[in-house]
Amino acid sequence: ELYSPRVWNGIVNYVVGPYDDIKATAAQSILDQYVDGTGSGASATTASAEAPDLSSDFCPRQVETVLQDNMGSFGNMFDVTIRSPPMADPGITTIVRITGMEIYVDLEKEVIYELRYRSGTFSKAMEPLAVDTKWTLLAEGTVTGAGRGVATLIPSDSWLNQIMVPVGGADHPDSMVLGFYVTLTTPDIRYSKLGGSNSTNPIASINGAPLHSPSRTDTESAPAPIVGDIFSTSEDGLVAIGIGVGVAEYPLGTTFYGPRLWNGRLLFDVVSDSVPCPTPSPTTQTPTRPSFAQTEVVYEFIVQRPPEITEWDLY
Repeated sequence: ELYSPRVWNGIVNYVVGPYDDIKATAAQSILDQYVDGTGSGASATTASAEAPDLSSDFCPRQVETVLQDNMGSFGNMFDVTIRSPPMADPGITTIVRITGMEIYVDLEKEVIYELRYRSGTFSKAMEPLAVDTKWTLLAEGTVTGAGRGVATLIPSDSWLNQIMVPVGGADHPDSMVLGFYVTLTTPDIRYSKLGGSNSTNPIASINGAPLHSPSRTDTESAPAPIVGDIFSTSEDGLVAIGIGVGVAEYPLGTTFYGPRLWNGRLLFDVVSDSVPCPTPSPTTQTPTRPSFAQTEVVYEFIVQRPPEITEWDLY
């Protein structure tokens, strides 16, 4: 027995893209697209027994900096730290997959972009010859800038590699640093100058301090930011973006400015028994009644009264 009309109450979640292919690739080799320790290319590592079930859904997440530029040039270099969940079981591996990136181009014009990444900090691969030896090309193509105050999404079909980073568990470190080099062929990328200093040799200016330092807290004396400081961390604490440098030339040259904050957003998703997918907030929506077309028909009648009828009887 059926009753209608009725509206189902619920939420439908979906993923756009070859999702089955992604899961099949991950199940076959967690690190098929992950760089080796030198950052020079891909290496294949099979999943360990402690890895989570890759048939599970990946949970989409993001981490962003700001869109508050006061400087611009050809590009940026910066580090991204990927950590195991703070309360994770020591035997559980968390897999973080980088799925997308949004950059900041404040002009509504077509630009040519190149995205590169490496295993380890960017500061070890800043020389011009390192582009082909210490960096892996992640994406390249053209895109139209979204304009002032709006991030520009790098098209997903231009990505040449997939980054999957396992952290935690018996066979993987608790954290991993990836360097990113984002550049345009024109000086149209926007970023933020931090602090009052402006060094053209920002790495040397650290004077031996750790390049990737922990985040400073509000209770400290708020020292000037330096290259390597963590600027923003995702809500789940898994992915953090550090302060980097501005790249003054294309192709890559020898001039850099720092400290500089890349403006943009990094998209990622996660598989981990220690990091459950967030539950979407239920929404109440007034159902929309279907509209019906209405017509009006007018009939005209001619009534003739026979002569023998002198009155009308109305019933």
